[in-house]
Amino acid sequence: MRLSGFFVSVTALLSICLSPVHASDLQREKRMADEIVDAILDGDAVFLKAADDTSEHEFLSIYTEAADEPVRGTAIILHGRGFHPDWQDAINPLRVGLTEYGWNTLSVQMPVLEKQSKYYDYVPLFPQAIPRIEAAIAYAREELAANNIEGKVVLIAHSCGAHMAMAWAYVDSFESIDAYVGIGMC
Repeated sequence: MRLSGFFVSVTALLSICLSPVHASDLQREKRMADEIVDAILDGDAVFLKAADDTSEHEFLSIYTEAADEPVRGTAIILHGRGFHPDWQDAINPLRVGLTEYGWNTLSVQMPVLEKQSKYYDYVPLFPQAIPRIEAAIAYAREELAANNIEGKVVLIAHSCGAHMAMAWAYVDSFESIDAYVGIGMC
C-alpha cells in the first residue's frame, strides 16, 4: 500500500471509530431537495438511486443538456461539504456554464451532515458517496448511449466532493470515467 494511501486509510478508520455520526442526514438532504427542485432554472431534477450494503435511497441530481452541438460528453459535478447540487457560488455556474461548451452536466447531491459539522465529521461518510458516484456514472453513460453520443464522462469534484471522489477511486477505479478534475482539494 502506498504511504499516502496508508495515512488516508488510518485517518478514515480513526474518524469512523471516534465519530458519533456515520450516516448522511437524509432529512436535511430532503429539505434541500424540496427547496431546490422548484427553483431550478437550467436543467431538470433527476432522482437517482444509491444502493449500499444495508439500504437503497434516492438522491437529487440535476441533469442539464448541452446547449451546443456536437455534444462532447457529460460532466458529473460533485459539490463541497454541506452544500447541494445547485450551490450558487460554485456548482451552478459550473454546471450551467459547461453546457455552453457542448457538455451535458449531471450535478449530484453528495452526503451531508447538519450545518455545524466540520470536515473530519464527513470522513466516515466517504463510503456513502461511492454508490452515488457509481449511479451518476451509470446514468451519464446511459444518457449518452440513448442519444447515440460517443462522448466522454468526466468527473469534476470540488473541495470535500473531491475527497469523496478520491475515496471512490480508492475502492473502484478511474477506468469507468474518461477524466477527473479535482478543484480545491486542499
